Amino acid sequence: MLNIKVLSGKMYGPTSRLIRDCLQEFQPVKNNASSDKIWVTRNHSSIYGNDYIVRWGNPNPLNYKPKLEINTAEFVRLCGKKTFSDFMLDYSIKDLDVVRFFPMSEIPEKFPVVLRKTLFGYRGKGIYIINSPDEFKENTNPSYFWSNALEADSEYRVHIVGGNVKRIFKKIWKADITQGKIPIRSSKTCRYSLRSNFIEFKRLLRISEELSEIIPFYKESFFAFDIGLQKDNGKYIIYELNTAPGLSLNTAKIYAEWIWNKFLEVEKT
Repeated sequence: MLNIKVLSGKMYGPTSRLIRDCLQEFQPVKNNASSDKIWVTRNHSSIYGNDYIVRWGNPNPLNYKPKLEINTAEFVRLCGKKTFSDFMLDYSIKDLDVVRFFPMSEIPEKFPVVLRKTLFGYRGKGIYIINSPDEFKENTNPSYFWSNALEADSEYRVHIVGGNVKRIFKKIWKADITQGKIPIRSSKTCRYSLRSNFIEFKRLLRISEELSEIIPFYKESFFAFDIGLQKDNGKYIIYELNTAPGLSLNTAKIYAEWIWNKFLEVEKT
């Protein structure tokens, strides 16, 4: 039996438990043996050298080197909103823009902009549209960030596992939601519709392949990115990368099977 632990961030309890449960199907618990159970923990001090680790949005350093960790702390940190946008300043990919994040000390030249009271929110929490310089001044706080309002005609959640696009979901507005001038699509305002035909996403697949060549650990990791499509110029916009994404059960099983096989590769050596 493998000693497996899911190292979760404090906001990711439901999805970290889902990925644990899917992994547990590969390692049945016999006679209620605690050694067979896969644990979710937020405590990095509980990780030891004989453990296999799944990092679920938690970048904290470890006291001991585990047998294998997926994802690495470096990769989780790189996927942070501002860290990733700054990283991509050195690269240019055809048909791709990346949302930039600026401190409040840098005054926007154009409005509206998107105010971010936190870079660690979820379901659209802490995100507001600012329409004027006066409104910007009223909301100035040194801990906040802002980004340009890059509008998209449609938006997708793309799941990457082991460097490969595994699932693409289109964000569809819920019937009872009134769209704002600058729409903010989240699990609170949208439902997710699976796109089974990847042929219509050839440019998106090519962008993922190019990203895999420049982003460290891309092919050894899992994550999802939220990406918008502008119809007028055909460009995609990456809004954020997420190493603890919301998952359906079927998508979680895809993650879990890949993770389990990676663990077995190491265990057999």
